[in-house]
Amino acid sequence: MVEANIIDEASRLVRDALNVGFDEAAVEIIETVESQIRFSNNSIDIAKRWISRRINVFVAKDGRMAVSTFEDAKVAQRSLGKLRSYITLLPIHKNYTRLPKGPFRYEKIDGIYDPKIAELSDKAVDMVNSTIASALNAGARRVAGSLRWGVNKIGLATSRDVQTDTKETFIYVDVRAFVNSEATGHGDRCSRLLSDFEPEEAGRESGEVARMSTKRGKIDPGVYDTIFHHAAVANILNNIAMAASAFYVSAGFSFFKGKLGQEIASDKVTLIDNPLYPGGFGSRPFDDEGVPTRKTVIIKEGHLKTFLHNRLTAKEFNTETTANAGWISPSAWQIELKTGDSSIDELLSLISKGLVVMNATYTRFQNYQTGEFSSIIRDGVFYVENGDIKFSVRNLRLSDSFLNILKNVAEIGKEKRQIYHWWLEQGIPVIAPPILVRNVKFTAPGK
Repeated sequence: MVEANIIDEASRLVRDALNVGFDEAAVEIIETVESQIRFSNNSIDIAKRWISRRINVFVAKDGRMAVSTFEDAKVAQRSLGKLRSYITLLPIHKNYTRLPKGPFRYEKIDGIYDPKIAELSDKAVDMVNSTIASALNAGARRVAGSLRWGVNKIGLATSRDVQTDTKETFIYVDVRAFVNSEATGHGDRCSRLLSDFEPEEAGRESGEVARMSTKRGKIDPGVYDTIFHHAAVANILNNIAMAASAFYVSAGFSFFKGKLGQEIASDKVTLIDNPLYPGGFGSRPFDDEGVPTRKTVIIKEGHLKTFLHNRLTAKEFNTETTANAGWISPSAWQIELKTGDSSIDELLSLISKGLVVMNATYTRFQNYQTGEFSSIIRDGVFYVENGDIKFSVRNLRLSDSFLNILKNVAEIGKEKRQIYHWWLEQGIPVIAPPILVRNVKFTAPGK
């Protein structure tokens, strides 16, 4: 349990909201202590430390809702009267329903808090230096990136008898390695526990990819069988998870609209929102409405099983919450892709002519409803022929649709890991292996 004052403070603000005339209220307080070491040109640039506090307030009156964020509890308390006046100007929410009734029992999640991370200090410098050295030993000439770590304390109180809290640690590193301006690589690692954290592996991976990228060739834009490595898979799954939010389905910004219960992917694909994963970077015992989190199967063997819901979208879709609140929009906590049986070499052996894509970033939709998108592919794009990597390629852009990618998943690797890096489109942690997708479309940049 975290310090009692975070719960007491949230509970007082809930009582204050009821006293000024709101029908119900919820208050979430998030206290974060975060440190960063940033490095470039093979040496440390700067070290920073932040202490931040967010007080998120939800209030409702006569079916009207308002959400606001503050940094100071006294300011939040003084603002409740103004919110009470302003809320009458808002429309009644067509799907309004009361906050879930507590109290609830929450499952204990192992491995989400480590005092060694909370107390990490000078050891972080040694960690960064060994990460840089690992990248250089793997072939890089220049290395940049950042190491971040810290503690989140989260307390939640609602007017429906919820009073709960959690405490979590985090540490993650992003590394970019350069041999020259065109030969680059990226590596990332994340963890809740210091004993599971492998920053040197991120350095090694980035250096190896950069070195491999020095051997360049050229291919034409077209359709290729493609292996997406961990970082690229994470970005793909982030956008698929966003599309599974019932809020985006209702708003018309999802390629899953109208497809519930249908076969929308290869039968190799089983996708789960798993906030109970031990040591999971996105694991969380309760959602923003106080409901105990649970595993939710989004796609099972290719079939779309459910959308992700809070209480509002659950009412609209005539179903139950999946404990993914978000007071306004539900979202995934942590996406897990069920692993397959293939090693990376076995995946490569299945390609006669194709590509390996290490990372896909800056995804932009051409059409949300069909899932058509394009992404920049960078930090390692390699041409494969008869199972062998021949050379790196540039001047291609991933231009396909997420539905096509889901349907064309041919094999899934067995080497899963947790993924969280600075280019994740929706910021949702992912647990996944590499995947092989048939007939992926690539265009020239700008097209």
